[in-house]
Amino acid sequence: MLKGDSFICKSVSRIVVKFKDHIELPYESDESLQQFFEANDVIGYNSVKQDFPEAIAGRMLRSVEENELKQLRTQLIESGKTKGSGYEPPNLCTYCVLLCPASSADTRTLLDRLQANADIEYAYIEKKLVARAPGESLGNPTNNLSQGYLEPAPLGVDSHFARQFKGGEGDDRVRFVDIEGGWFLNHEAITHASPEILFGTNKVEQWHGTAVLGVIMMQNNLAGGQGMVPGVKCDVMGSLDENDRLVIGSGIVKAMTKLQFGDVLLIEVHLADEDGNFFPVETAPTLNSLIRMATEKGIIVIEAAGNGNLNLDSYQNRFGKKILNRNDDAFVDTGAIMVGACTSRSNARIPISNFGSRVDCCAWGNRVGTASTVTTIDNGNQGPEFKFGYMNDFDGTSSASAIIAGVALTIQSILVKNGRKPFGPAKMRQVLSSFSARPDDDTDDRIGTMPDLRKIIEAEIPNADPVT
Repeated sequence: MLKGDSFICKSVSRIVVKFKDHIELPYESDESLQQFFEANDVIGYNSVKQDFPEAIAGRMLRSVEENELKQLRTQLIESGKTKGSGYEPPNLCTYCVLLCPASSADTRTLLDRLQANADIEYAYIEKKLVARAPGESLGNPTNNLSQGYLEPAPLGVDSHFARQFKGGEGDDRVRFVDIEGGWFLNHEAITHASPEILFGTNKVEQWHGTAVLGVIMMQNNLAGGQGMVPGVKCDVMGSLDENDRLVIGSGIVKAMTKLQFGDVLLIEVHLADEDGNFFPVETAPTLNSLIRMATEKGIIVIEAAGNGNLNLDSYQNRFGKKILNRNDDAFVDTGAIMVGACTSRSNARIPISNFGSRVDCCAWGNRVGTASTVTTIDNGNQGPEFKFGYMNDFDGTSSASAIIAGVALTIQSILVKNGRKPFGPAKMRQVLSSFSARPDDDTDDRIGTMPDLRKIIEAEIPNADPVT
């Protein structure tokens, strides 16, 4: 996120309801679900509708068909048996939503009623999506983008060293998906990759998504910048649907059907509670479970820690459990790589970055140069003219997460190009948090350390073929 006042998107207010796994619900459409609720008076639905007419039921996960949801769960159950992990994923056809009543008091009353139902595993009020206005565009700043994050340590992650090896600029067999509000997909910096919108809409913070893709895969152009891995395959998914419903969970599920072992899912979103505090998305119980499913499938999940200046070790869920504190017995490990934001000059945390033992690594959270906006100028009969913007002040855990995603994609691309299997989530997390670009920087800000691609390649891929 950039500097400036934030605002909370006016996404539809909903209560998320997770039924117990043994409950069988029809999940082919919202209509069939509503009819089932009415015919069987599930959760006392008829009296709920009488007391709260706005509380219409619907499916939460809408990006794939019911049979695909069931197949995905079956695959992960079998995989857990094979690996001996004992992991049993949740029944994906038990996630539902109810639209919130108009009054907050009625919403709380309804939530209490749902939480007391014996068939419900949990219910909670969905957090809001957070967005900010863009910073100042530089227009087309020839050879003037601030990309010190690409430089050798201790300044940057040393993408320049990685480019000496085959795969160091990306490999099209390595893929990533970016989940967030929107993008200018016609920006000159990213059109070479032809990213497709796999699910959701393209309607919020389009400059932000463009900035993220620019950091990762901007093609070398007159602006003087270059992304970390312009050769990888990229697609995107919107965090809102056409009715302003939050669909991050649906996006994660869709990603699980599209991405393979070692591919990267980047979640460039943080959520706000009713008090305006910003949290990583895995604080939402449903998203926590879905991220765990993705990492169990072998997908590298990169998750922004969020820009709330919060100690995540102190965060407590609805049951008072410190699920983000690695030193607490209640800690829940989704397997995602959580990213904090440091300054461009040291491991010191930028003031807005969340922090804590849950944060695995960090990268530049200020002064990041990348692509930004596209302005359309109407020239009448001569057709539209597009002006492509760039910026030097992309910041926060958003810029940091984009850089870390670029590092992960660089590693995977070099591995694949050199005939090796890509790293899985646990190995990637270990690598990104162990080889520090700033080992002598002993700040204790609990955001991990910024990784050094030179050290990683020399230690983990010592026989990588050089570019000839």
